Amino acid sequence: MNRNRAIVAVAVAAATSIYVVAANAKSVEITSNWCPGLEVLSSTEVAPQQMISTYKVSGGIRSTPAGSMFDLMNGVCHGILSTVGGQAAVAGNCLWVDKDGDKIVFGYSRIAPAPGKLELTLGTGKFSGIRGGGEYTAVSLPAIAGSRNSCPEAKWKFTLPD
Repeated sequence: MNRNRAIVAVAVAAATSIYVVAANAKSVEITSNWCPGLEVLSSTEVAPQQMISTYKVSGGIRSTPAGSMFDLMNGVCHGILSTVGGQAAVAGNCLWVDKDGDKIVFGYSRIAPAPGKLELTLGTGKFSGIRGGGEYTAVSLPAIAGSRNSCPEAKWKFTLPD
């Protein structure tokens, strides 16, 4: 069960990119919190203290301030976790959808304990043309056997065309 905790502890983040922002673009900064459910799809122990796992996380997202962009979206992410000697690294992609059916897609990556990187790669509807990303950290929770021990908190910076 320790490998599941390792997956949970690091499960959500993507490489940074540079974007040219149009003069009429709207710049937005928000914070989002997410404590998704975890499903380990496969896990292989390569050697002692070395493993590779694939996983899926899904659940609702809350953003600050309440009612801001990304608030009350539903999301799913697919990722891969590798650990070597207790050092964990994750990478994957996420799809979040809002009540209108508009979507964002982003990639994430993290080598614990450093903050993870987020990169928005696609938006539909009101999110069309979205560019940016951010960082996330793992917020610790009280330990309960078989439960999550952290949840990601993301600081987003992005632009939307006017």
